[in-house]
Amino acid sequence: MIDWTAVDSETHLIDAGLLAPPLVCVSTCDNSLEPKLCRWCDSFEVLRDLFRNKHIVGQNFAFDSAVFAAQYPALLPDIFQAYFDGRIVDTMLNERLIHISRGTLDGYTDHNDVHHRFGYSLADLCHRYGLETLDKDTWRLRYSEFRDIPLEEWPAGARDYALTDAKATLQVLYKQIEFKEFLEDGPAQARAAFALHLMACRGMITEAKACEDFIEATKLDIERARGVLLEEGLMRPTGVKDTKAAKARMERVCHEIGIPVPMTKQTKASSEKWKPSVALDAESTRNTDDPVLMDYSFYTSADKALTRALTIQKGSQGIPLQTRWQTLVDTGRISSSAPSAPLIGDNLTNLPRKPGLRECFVPRKGFVFCSLDLDMAEAIGVAQIHHWAFGRSTLGDALNNKKDIHCLLGAEMMRVSYDEMLANKKVGRYKKERQNAKFGNYGLWGGMGPTKFMATTNQTIEKREDKIDLDTAYRIKESWKKAWLPESIEYFEWTSKMLGRGGVAYIKQFISNRIRGNLDYCQAANTFFQGLIADGIKAALLPISYEMYCVKESPLYGSRLLLDLHDELFAELVEEKAHEAAFRMQKILLDMFNTKYTPDVHISGEPTLIRRWWKDAPSLYLNGQLVPSKPQVDGRDVIVVKKNDKVTWVPDLH
Repeated sequence: MIDWTAVDSETHLIDAGLLAPPLVCVSTCDNSLEPKLCRWCDSFEVLRDLFRNKHIVGQNFAFDSAVFAAQYPALLPDIFQAYFDGRIVDTMLNERLIHISRGTLDGYTDHNDVHHRFGYSLADLCHRYGLETLDKDTWRLRYSEFRDIPLEEWPAGARDYALTDAKATLQVLYKQIEFKEFLEDGPAQARAAFALHLMACRGMITEAKACEDFIEATKLDIERARGVLLEEGLMRPTGVKDTKAAKARMERVCHEIGIPVPMTKQTKASSEKWKPSVALDAESTRNTDDPVLMDYSFYTSADKALTRALTIQKGSQGIPLQTRWQTLVDTGRISSSAPSAPLIGDNLTNLPRKPGLRECFVPRKGFVFCSLDLDMAEAIGVAQIHHWAFGRSTLGDALNNKKDIHCLLGAEMMRVSYDEMLANKKVGRYKKERQNAKFGNYGLWGGMGPTKFMATTNQTIEKREDKIDLDTAYRIKESWKKAWLPESIEYFEWTSKMLGRGGVAYIKQFISNRIRGNLDYCQAANTFFQGLIADGIKAALLPISYEMYCVKESPLYGSRLLLDLHDELFAELVEEKAHEAAFRMQKILLDMFNTKYTPDVHISGEPTLIRRWWKDAPSLYLNGQLVPSKPQVDGRDVIVVKKNDKVTWVPDLH
């Protein structure tokens, strides 16, 4: 049996831009259940021994680890090594793993359709396991008062609170270990949490001029939309939207173009008196191609968009924008959200698509952004699952042979040869069918039927003429089945065998052995490959971060990871060694996948350097060196001009 030591810290309060505040004290508790407390100035040797020799448990321990590293940078190699060794677990993440195994992550809905929400603070966990409730109000926010005061002069309540947290954490772990079959993935998730927290501590900055331009453009768009709505009678002179008039226009336009009138759908938050009504959301208005309705939808969300833009502008005022990472959701992926005050930030993994917003983000002086995007990640994840499940993969063979899988499916749909489809993939109907094939290859492995596939696909398409109808959805699915035989049938038969009448009892993820329970059919089909790619990305975060923080001989030293974008890593690299750093990061990530997570289906991805956050910028080389790339300007390619050893950018006018 492992001897665990619970570790907790008390600190100054966090503040805007400060996610690793000054350390005040460290509390520990071993199996004796007699907690000990030491001041920050006496804690270095205690912490070094813990990270070098002990199995550690903490609550939201990524925060504590970053605090210890900020206080004692010399501890960083030992902290990383303890995570690498799998000697650190987190009670908060353990609890999420247990709830994922039951299908109750974040809460559940009972037989009376009442939703019960779960929290994951230490107090929540103590209450759930019937342990002593912690006093979180009296001392938690006051420890900065005691940093320079000897322990013997502290109020008894302040000492007791700090000691109680460590003891409670260990007691919670004892309760969780009763479900140890669900906790195998705990150390890996703790490693990812630490790397993600380091990203959050770093944060991102923005450029003042770009922010000002974006905000001004957004305000002009709002005023233009307001004028249209007033003129068309969808807004009253007082500035209040006329919802009744907007719904009437939606009904009229839908009847004129021959599409069903969209209706609102009930949600968990709906009241008992809820009734469906005409929908006016962004997707519904976009489907009509009616500019007035689209302006109505835009105006409805404009205040929120402007608020987000004003928040992002604060990143140009000397304090970095920080995101709140959630290390673990049902599928094994991460998520991101805006942090609570006093932190300043946003959900940086899901920014609005409005042109100009991402471009507000720039690297710090002396750094350059690096985007490392995995090619065809989910398709490769699907193919690797097939290899493990069936010993082979038609999809994997195509990917390993560098075939264009969208052209393969498109050729099946058009009943032409692969070579003909490939040669004409950017032309006319070939282009259209290749796009439809993309929808199939990316959407159908999740087990959707044609109706749901059509609805889900159309949510992502902006132009009405590009949307697919039900006949097209059936045609894509039938061709997709033929293109990827036999796995296109075997995979769903294999998934169905795991189904009980009320859903899946549980499934176990390959490699991580993470268990997910109480799924429906589509969730079961999706979880295997989505979880695999998420696990591979997470597994690479700590090795990359280690070299960035600790290995002076590495070209990555001094650089920093910024974002985990599901199948893309986004980093800030030291510019003078950006070429070498980018390819070192690539090697760590691809080696992690090609040796462990996708050993049978080769995965690739080329780094790109950029001077601001441009989406889909190409990788660009100058004299064999990767250099910052830039997208098109006014529809013309941008080229590099080298004169007097200085690289500049100009539009290609030819």
